[in-house]
Amino acid sequence: MKTFFISQGLWELVEYGFVDLTDTNEEADARLKETKQKDAKALFFIQQAVHETIFSRIAAATTSLEAWQILKKEFQGSSKVITVKLQTYRHDFETLSMKGNESVQVYLSRVSSLVNQMKSYGENISEEIVVAKVLRSLTPKFKHIVAEIEEAHDLSYYSFDELMKKALQVKGEVEQKDTKENFSGRSRHRGGFHGRGREKTNEESKLFMALFYEKDASNDVWFLDSGCSNHMFGTTSLFKEIDESKKSEVTLRDNKKLKVEGKGIVSITTSQGTAKILQDVVFVPSLSHNLLSIRQLMFSGYSVLFDDGFCTIKDQTEQVIAKV
Repeated sequence: MKTFFISQGLWELVEYGFVDLTDTNEEADARLKETKQKDAKALFFIQQAVHETIFSRIAAATTSLEAWQILKKEFQGSSKVITVKLQTYRHDFETLSMKGNESVQVYLSRVSSLVNQMKSYGENISEEIVVAKVLRSLTPKFKHIVAEIEEAHDLSYYSFDELMKKALQVKGEVEQKDTKENFSGRSRHRGGFHGRGREKTNEESKLFMALFYEKDASNDVWFLDSGCSNHMFGTTSLFKEIDESKKSEVTLRDNKKLKVEGKGIVSITTSQGTAKILQDVVFVPSLSHNLLSIRQLMFSGYSVLFDDGFCTIKDQTEQVIAKV
């Protein structure tokens, strides 16, 4: 949500609010009116993003700041609780290390999830610290990657994104070839899903199929894909907002090119009934299924974990969004 508000130029209003002055001139009145309109827009977005079971808690809020503070206290807790959680997260970060049988993608997802949790509770942790931690905690089979990065780059300017791309580029060289895993899951809740999929390590990216149930739509098939850089949807009805002037092309693994006919915002309902907003989703009409980018989910603060034969997606509050 924070990223969404920043993109709309509303985050400062949501975080700090505004002062409603009584003694103003005509020019100040006009600015105040514009500010109130922006704040009402931000409050509307918050109200639209929460499930009806949560909406009652913010229904009386008259400003976006008031609604945001209610939700923040509800899901993060008091300042004392935040301090305790941060201490736990700091300890987890200090002791974090890659498991012997863990893939680099799973480990980087764990790191990303933990760092995003720390940031969501106000921790200011730099990219340099995160990159250095990852390089120190990789298993010995990645020593050549660590040496190459440390020799070729100034770590003060080397981002976690660059590290992840580099690690994923060479994962096929250090991970076992031609392994397969079968995944299955089922949820009885509205907004849940079932799915199945397989994993191959050669040239084929990890691909997982999950079936979500939308409240007001027929069943749609979604693919979780580590290969695509953006979420790609083939159905306009799923978009809350779309800018059809954003046209381009995407290239598939078989070098087939598809036309992008727009970019926008999509809201999906989780198995818990809460609404989650996906930004920068591209509209590709010729797609038969919708693609959720694992990379974009991680960069948006979600964690994507592969463990014990399951793929689990969690948000910044550790709420399970989907499990396959």
